[in-house]
Amino acid sequence: MSISLLELPKINGWSELPENLKTKTMLSKMGLKPGGEPKARIFLYVNSIWTPLYHLNEAVPKRKSSPEQLEALAKGREKQRLKRTCSECGEEYKEKELVEQTCAFCRERRYRDIMIEKGRSIFQEWDRINDWLILDVETTGLDEEAEIIEIGVIDSQENILFESLIKPTIPIPEEATYIHGITNEAVAEAPNWSEVWPKLQSVLAGRLILISNEEFDKRMVMQTCGKWGIQEPALQTACVMETYRLYEGVDRWTSLDDIRFYERLEKSQGRSRRSIGDCLTVLELIRKIGNDV
Repeated sequence: MSISLLELPKINGWSELPENLKTKTMLSKMGLKPGGEPKARIFLYVNSIWTPLYHLNEAVPKRKSSPEQLEALAKGREKQRLKRTCSECGEEYKEKELVEQTCAFCRERRYRDIMIEKGRSIFQEWDRINDWLILDVETTGLDEEAEIIEIGVIDSQENILFESLIKPTIPIPEEATYIHGITNEAVAEAPNWSEVWPKLQSVLAGRLILISNEEFDKRMVMQTCGKWGIQEPALQTACVMETYRLYEGVDRWTSLDDIRFYERLEKSQGRSRRSIGDCLTVLELIRKIGNDV
């Protein structure tokens, strides 16, 4: 049999609630519990629910819990607390905010730690083996028509194994010259790609090639070879900027110019933004991090 409850009008806070009507929570704080059916209900705008109200005069004392019950209650509360506690930092969260008992902050920290360790181990390996080359190119631009106009290669001992300006099949745009300083006049008497490639290929053959921006520079080599009808070479390459990103534990790359500044790299001073200068920057970065870790 349903009971029709009195629905109280909107009131301004609990202070306006009639003295004889209490919620279960209010009664519990008084050491009481409901002794009869709800007499009214009030709408709570905070969580948009109707809360039942009980008559104070009908309330009865709560039965005192036994030591065993209190112990079981304490264990239950502790179990619930542990479910809300991050296993790594010990902070409490809503249970749904934890994944495998770990909070978002600790998951992110763990992810960064894995990145940093991976980057550190690669730099350590490079610094240990020394059997690699560093390559860098300057180009007419960034698009699918761009081609190489300068290329430099050094070894781990700073020896310059190859350095040459290259005459492109297209003019060098002013915006490209603004970046690296290479003009059309500077490459007018330079050899073309088909002339420099045989010697360059012999230098690169069978070696691990470290490149600051592997994706771009490698694409430029393939793209320029394609323009001259040269079969795309099989190059073993690795990306230094990607490894540095891992070492820093960040999601975005830092530019080579910024790395020069932040890491206080000096070997390429006066030669920056040219191929050999960038190669020297990469070499100094490898040595610096390899010695720091």
